[in-house]
Amino acid sequence: MTREETLKLFDIIRQDDLSSFCALNSQADILDTSFGRFPILSVCYLYNSKKIIRRFEKQLLKQTEFESAFEPIGLYKDFKLKAGKTLRFYAGKSDRIMPIEMLAILGKDRKTKKYFKLFSTDEKIKRIYDCKNQKAEIYDKKIKISHKKMKKGAKITLLSIFISIISIGALFGGYAGIYGLGTKHCPKQIYSESQFSKIGEGETIKLQRNLTFKSSPSFENFKGTINGNGKAIRIKQSTAAPFFEEFSGEIKNLKIEIIIDSLAISEDFALLTHTNDGKIENTKIIFSSNVEMNIEENANFALFADTNNGTIENCKVCVNIDISKSGTKDVAFSPFASVNNGTITNCETEIGSSITAENVDVCGIATENYSEITSSKNYSSISQTSTLAEWSPNVAGISLLNQGTISECVNYGELSATNEMSAESATIFVGGICAINYATISYSKNLANIIANSNDSTLVVGGISAFCRIANYDDNPTIESCGTEGDFDVSKNSDSAYIFCGGIAGAMRGTLSQSYSLSTFKNGSDTSTRNQTGQVFGLSYGSVSMEGIIVYLNISSVYCMSVKNVPKTLSAVNINGAYYTDGVLNADITTCTKEEIESTETYLNLQ
Repeated sequence: MTREETLKLFDIIRQDDLSSFCALNSQADILDTSFGRFPILSVCYLYNSKKIIRRFEKQLLKQTEFESAFEPIGLYKDFKLKAGKTLRFYAGKSDRIMPIEMLAILGKDRKTKKYFKLFSTDEKIKRIYDCKNQKAEIYDKKIKISHKKMKKGAKITLLSIFISIISIGALFGGYAGIYGLGTKHCPKQIYSESQFSKIGEGETIKLQRNLTFKSSPSFENFKGTINGNGKAIRIKQSTAAPFFEEFSGEIKNLKIEIIIDSLAISEDFALLTHTNDGKIENTKIIFSSNVEMNIEENANFALFADTNNGTIENCKVCVNIDISKSGTKDVAFSPFASVNNGTITNCETEIGSSITAENVDVCGIATENYSEITSSKNYSSISQTSTLAEWSPNVAGISLLNQGTISECVNYGELSATNEMSAESATIFVGGICAINYATISYSKNLANIIANSNDSTLVVGGISAFCRIANYDDNPTIESCGTEGDFDVSKNSDSAYIFCGGIAGAMRGTLSQSYSLSTFKNGSDTSTRNQTGQVFGLSYGSVSMEGIIVYLNISSVYCMSVKNVPKTLSAVNINGAYYTDGVLNADITTCTKEEIESTETYLNLQ
């Protein structure tokens, strides 16, 4: 099946277009198709394609061998939104996500029990239900699934609730109006730590005074509303457990303050919630600590959410953190979200913040962005020192990895990355906005200095993105209407290592338009020492034709400041692993003075 045919079939399933599905199946048997790791029935369950399921479920359940086809990028993104904690069983792996597993992940317990005998995935099903706080007992190809556990105090019958409300109204008259019923129009008034600790899963509450806890309060799920009413929750010590494991309600007008000596973390962790499916707005987290990541697997640490599927809006972070790790696994810290599948908008890491890391990747807003980060700012200084052989440090002002949209964001915080060990196969990525960009960055600026140094590692450093590249050959990574005014100090201790540094991007393949660079470079371009520094790009990619070198760049209305020690807008072109440095970039880039750039429409549109 070709890529186009695969994407067509994928769209038919998402739209639950039964007639088109039947037509395709009549032309060629498609029921054994697997979109990468996802058989057709798993995809139908994910998108709730009721018509196709009703017509073909019995046939699809009998499929045991599959014909692999292209896995659309959007499919895995949508799966991540539903997978929650079970995602750890599938990230980076090649095992198929069978229909019975998809049913278990989606909480379709009745169907899971009904079809379980057709599959032999006992242990994985048990692990999935363990993540959902349910118990799965398997015997004679049958499965018994427990109900989801409720918190202590939540097992109250509707009758007792009704009696309680009647009693309150009858005995105390206005009492319910004072303390609230926990509804949207009559929020429960919270005066004490004890009251807060007992809030119900769907209640609406409103804080009436500041609260102080010895350790973080912990809830499994929360679907209600917390109105902080401008009050604060202060934590004297924090354990590696979030306030909410899963949050699908609303938090607003709240301040959370955690100032502790130390915090030890051994897995993915966020202070506020592991998974946010709701809305968090006008909330500020103040966090100061020495953090040690003692991990055996790759892990992330964030303040607001490990995975954000909802909205984080008008929120702030004041963070002063020294974070380090033991071991060689990948670890990252970000103030707002480790993985953003939702929207982060108008958020800010405040002036006075500082993030210092040892062998931990760091950024100012979100570690991985697959959706939207808009109108957000980083004022925090961010630095990482690598003391591990072959470790590749990543540092960015906004996001370490972008496969979505970053727009109207500004980095004000100085960025620094240093590799102190011998690590010839490692690469240091430092980007004013993003370390590695696969998608779109627009109307964003870096106004801070960037410092990077290594012994013998390759350095890729850019004012907007360190590395801007394609994930698939149909992709077109884009930087549009962006500007950089920070200065670069990029150096290495070995002439065997490369530096690829540019005012806009260290290395780029894609589209650049309506952008400018006012950056200067402490270390100039020097091909003999492999210092490939360009006013706009350090490196791009291309091919050789009869007309000469063709660069894989689409450029329009770009301006850069003339810098004596960096004579070219593009320093080097990689063609099949060889670096060409003598060519001239034929593109719409204008080199001029600072004053001339500041008079252009491109510059003025970003002010």
